[in-house]
Amino acid sequence: MNMLRACAARYPRFFHDFRPRLNSVLLERHRQGIQNRRVKTLNEAPLQPHRDFDIITLTSAVPDENVETSWITSEDGHVLVDAAGTLLKDVRPNHYRMHLLRRDRYGLLAARGEECAPSSPQAIEPTTNPAGFPSSPDQQHQSSPVDVQGPIDCESRTNSNGDTPSNLPTPSNLTTSPDIEWGSDLHEQDWGLSAFASSFDFGPYSACNHLEMWTPRTGQVTSDQNSTSPAHCFPDPAAGLLRPVSFGSLVQDSDNQGLRLGSLPVVSEDPLTVEEALHSRYHDMITTYIQKVSSEAEQTGAGDQRKLRAQWLSPSTTWASVWTQPESGLPRGGARSWAEADVLYLTSDEAVRAAQKCEVFRRPIVIKEKFSDSGMHTVHKFALLWQAGTNAVGHATTVSLRNITQSHRPLLIMLPRFRLLDSLVERVRGGDLGDQTLSKLVDIASHTSFNTLSLTGAFSGARLATMSGVWMRNLDGVKFCTLVPEDATVLDWETLANMGRNWAPNGKQKFLVLEQDDVLLIPPGLRVAYAMHSPTNGVMEGGIFWDSLNVVEILHSAHWICKCGLAWDEPIAYRLPRFIAELEVLVKHQSDHFRGDRSESDFMRAFELAISKFADLGSCGSLLDLEELCTFRGDVLKARHQGSVGSSEFIH
Repeated sequence: MNMLRACAARYPRFFHDFRPRLNSVLLERHRQGIQNRRVKTLNEAPLQPHRDFDIITLTSAVPDENVETSWITSEDGHVLVDAAGTLLKDVRPNHYRMHLLRRDRYGLLAARGEECAPSSPQAIEPTTNPAGFPSSPDQQHQSSPVDVQGPIDCESRTNSNGDTPSNLPTPSNLTTSPDIEWGSDLHEQDWGLSAFASSFDFGPYSACNHLEMWTPRTGQVTSDQNSTSPAHCFPDPAAGLLRPVSFGSLVQDSDNQGLRLGSLPVVSEDPLTVEEALHSRYHDMITTYIQKVSSEAEQTGAGDQRKLRAQWLSPSTTWASVWTQPESGLPRGGARSWAEADVLYLTSDEAVRAAQKCEVFRRPIVIKEKFSDSGMHTVHKFALLWQAGTNAVGHATTVSLRNITQSHRPLLIMLPRFRLLDSLVERVRGGDLGDQTLSKLVDIASHTSFNTLSLTGAFSGARLATMSGVWMRNLDGVKFCTLVPEDATVLDWETLANMGRNWAPNGKQKFLVLEQDDVLLIPPGLRVAYAMHSPTNGVMEGGIFWDSLNVVEILHSAHWICKCGLAWDEPIAYRLPRFIAELEVLVKHQSDHFRGDRSESDFMRAFELAISKFADLGSCGSLLDLEELCTFRGDVLKARHQGSVGSSEFIH
């Protein structure tokens, strides 16, 4: 920070004074790195603050626009790497393309990569880009393959009265489809926001495919027509414009830690971050919803779930810090690096490229993907499909909701490494055929793909995606998600185990918004508690999954969650011994698919150690005793939670 302050004081005009000198320093380091492996090129380290921001180095730098232009426009590697006249194509004859450069969104030099097109030699001028998308010529080129409006509207301007325009629906102005007749007992003004606060369930655990509620008629559920978000804007995967980059090597220079839900909309001439853009866009909806949540929690006789919902969502709740790749078509996030972020925002192409490079995700991810079936799966259409495929349930309060929509899955989830759980489910189901001694407590196959239906005010309570990862695509409506980062709950695991879905985050929660077609993915093995809120009517599709490159961490998390007594909220726990047995067979015969970049001996040692930890959970020291143990603990904990709440608001 001191170095940045010194640079800002010495060179106050970024584009005219600071950028040319910094580019000169970056180019010199890049050229040295090509010839000397002890120095990192821009491919290896886009920015080295302590070296690149050194005020003495910047002062001595001599900007040369012609040299910079040759590096960003060359396609044949005919550029100089030293004063002796050595050419890049001679030093790196087979890989010179990956060392060519381009300008990023700020006009700074960055590695171009093998597949990226050259930049325009046009100089970058200090212009305002309120949309938050790249303003440099090469970044405009990257965004050009798909000419659609992005979902994150970064523009925030005020009119003469100081009002911020918004065309988004709020809980107070939601309308119904004119061709659908709502029952008179279900009008929102009669039931209020909290009418559905405990009727609908989110998430894949315990009741992910069951909704404990009254059974609505088709006319009682409708889509919020005004809540449809514009199509997503991101580079076309077929264009190959996104260079694979290691997450750990990228650093950004912004911070967004002070933005709270109660803050005013952000108005700035500079490009807004993802958090600032979403905060400004949904400010009215968030404010109105929080006011209603708070007022209903304070009413006399308010139930436990209404009070808990107000603790998860309040004006003091902070936005989750977001990290995006600097060369991405998405607006920049408020986090300086992926390690400091609460959530990663990636395009589908970026997520797939990272997975194909064997990256193991360590943070929740929001994937921006363009689906060809976008807008097809509305609440109303979902209700028609549901009614057509569901028999009358009489007085039953639980309705099975497997995957009715059959919408397009995120491309990332279709990769083989994330299909491990599907394979294990089939192997376990096949082993159970004809077995009369073990009852099927949970149909795990129904949890690998499911739908959730929510009306305004729905709240899930605390959730965990530890033993298996979870992905959720928002098909219709707007969803709010509050999550508690793993490091913020380390000292509260015992309370979480005792309270289950009634656990309160005590101000540690972070907030994010899911727009239409946004995919929230929480990788397996992360101990992240989260809760879902529905400010509008909506439909989601989701599922649970395992990552074949992260099986050791999954096993450690599974052991932890069983030991803590949270296994009742994980459907896989009831078949965990058989899953582990089948996983052992696969790993021993196909270890190359699981070990990643580790040696086979190191991986097998870690894998066998993780499996051996389960032996102490069984009453007889046997892995197969764990199934009975999970069933027993699940029954005890469910009874305990039912007794503590003592009302029908508790959701199972």
